[in-house]
Amino acid sequence: MINAGPFSEQDIKLFRTIILLVLLLIFIATATSKIWELRVAAERTGVTHTLAALRGALGIHLSKSVIRDGLQSLASLHHSNPIKLLQQPEGEMPYSLPSGIVPQNYLGEFHSDEAPEGEGVWYFDLDLGVLVYRVNFDDYFYSSNTLAPNLARYQLRVRFDDLNRNGRFDPAFEKVMNIALEALDHYSWLNEPHQPPIMVSHR
Repeated sequence: MINAGPFSEQDIKLFRTIILLVLLLIFIATATSKIWELRVAAERTGVTHTLAALRGALGIHLSKSVIRDGLQSLASLHHSNPIKLLQQPEGEMPYSLPSGIVPQNYLGEFHSDEAPEGEGVWYFDLDLGVLVYRVNFDDYFYSSNTLAPNLARYQLRVRFDDLNRNGRFDPAFEKVMNIALEALDHYSWLNEPHQPPIMVSHR
């Protein structure tokens, strides 16, 4: 009788099944990681496109209104809601972009104590005069604002000649130099999820 070897046919089939399961698990893990990366990239791209649209609308507003009414006409935009530059119906505001391009995840205007808690949404804080984006995948987002690390905050700020050196814009007598949509904190999107610092106790 010829010895078939140390492994039976059943053992070989079991080994092949285990190999297939391992390969399947590797494929699932890789696919899940890629899908997650794509979702993070989609959020980053959405925020970038929204900011580009807002700055484009602001640029159109700035160029037309300055020619028409001068730089001082920009004073009313200080700390105002930049989304309104996208909401104006076409024709009502001749220097605005066409209506209908407001981001679908913009929820509206809220007081600070009524701010929405959903993730992946924009809203305007009426009390602070700040446009806020609440990040969905905050593990892949870094903010220098340690009190609210999952928020990206932007504000329309008039750049002005601070005659009385009080750091505040007084439109009655201070000259407008320019206006910009500025980030209030330093932000960056990460390729890998950040880890919380390890606390080491000293005894």
